[in-house]
Amino acid sequence: MGAIRKPPINAKGNINKLKKFGKAGALGGIANVAFVGIDSSMRMQDGESAPVAVGKALLTNAAFSLIPGGIYGAIAVGAATAVPEVMNQLDAAASNLGSKKQQFGGNFQETESQLTMMQQGISRMQNARMQVTRQMANHARGAQKVY
Repeated sequence: MGAIRKPPINAKGNINKLKKFGKAGALGGIANVAFVGIDSSMRMQDGESAPVAVGKALLTNAAFSLIPGGIYGAIAVGAATAVPEVMNQLDAAASNLGSKKQQFGGNFQETESQLTMMQQGISRMQNARMQVTRQMANHARGAQKVY
């Protein structure tokens, strides 16, 4: 009489263990129903009929329930397996950004000769602008006399 009863090591014992969790077990049940509802509604939006969509959603949920940790374990495994691919894509994006930076003069280093050439180019542009302005003014002055 003094011995402590252990739950049986079978499905019924495991169900009884889950019932001891109370609200956490109920939350898992609610989450399962929610996942079935979301999955079936998404399938119906894709054009499947309601009975087929609900049946497929139930089978998918049953398959996820076989995974240790259920749907949460499947999400964790999926996230863990996606990390290397995400890191590769981030590295590719960073290298692409670096190459564009190189392409558009990101590694430009000025020398004295380049600076001199740049100053000569700027002064030539300013002189050309002044010359055009003078020509326009002379034309306007001559045109005013004619009209």
